[in-house]
Amino acid sequence: MDKKTLAMRELEKLNDNIVPKLQEIRNTIPEPALYEQLAEECVELAQACLKKARKLRDENFTPKTMNDIDDSIQEELTDVALCLRVLKRGYDPTILNDKVDRWIFRNSEIGRNVANDG
Repeated sequence: MDKKTLAMRELEKLNDNIVPKLQEIRNTIPEPALYEQLAEECVELAQACLKKARKLRDENFTPKTMNDIDDSIQEELTDVALCLRVLKRGYDPTILNDKVDRWIFRNSEIGRNVANDG
């Protein structure tokens, strides 16, 4: 069995075990507090990403190693994903597809010209 298949099976097992725990969180924390938690985790993810940009540019010293920063990004991303799971929120694949197309267009020569003309 390859690593990807094994990882997917572990994730499925985790998902089966986590569902009742997510419901327990929903039952004990009021919805407004859950949205506050999500916002806080998003801010922490943004800060970790900004730290990564600083490290990549090497213009503003940070003592953190690239591995430490990558670990922070992974942890904060997981925190955001957990909050979204608790809130039963996700992304819309259609919107995601539209945004991918828009991003590619904006980075194309035509997209840049349209932005500069407007």
